Amino acid sequence: MSDSNARLRLLPESSEKSAYKKAFQRARKEGNSAAVFELLKKAHNDRDRRATYALGSWYMHGCYVKKDPRRAARLFDLARKGGIAEAAFDLGQSYEAGIGCPKSPERAVKLYMEAASRGDRDAWKEIIRCIYWGIGTSKNRMLARTLQTLF
Repeated sequence: MSDSNARLRLLPESSEKSAYKKAFQRARKEGNSAAVFELLKKAHNDRDRRATYALGSWYMHGCYVKKDPRRAARLFDLARKGGIAEAAFDLGQSYEAGIGCPKSPERAVKLYMEAASRGDRDAWKEIIRCIYWGIGTSKNRMLARTLQTLF
């Protein structure tokens, strides 16, 4: 996950009664990965895209499950389509490196822009880096330096 604001966006609401919130609470209290995984799957099946993103992260890093970058990329894409900025950011990183999906720096830049437009500040850092070095977009160091002063 990228910036610290992301953690706030992904926190369940205090009044929320969802499988995602139960998974979140159980993970904080017990750390019982099997139970948390089942609750995340339930929340994902209930179309809670925060859970979809969490599952994608587990598969990307091999946390409590067998590492599966292809599955992670598919879950990130689904979460991204559900409005999760962090999923767009992580999917951008996947496309830039070609992990779990075809390598496409151009697609990565578009995904970083999508994440930035949804409030992910770290995505701006990646956009600036890509513009500075000409990764997936035209190289423009002057523009990159100008943008860097804003972020």
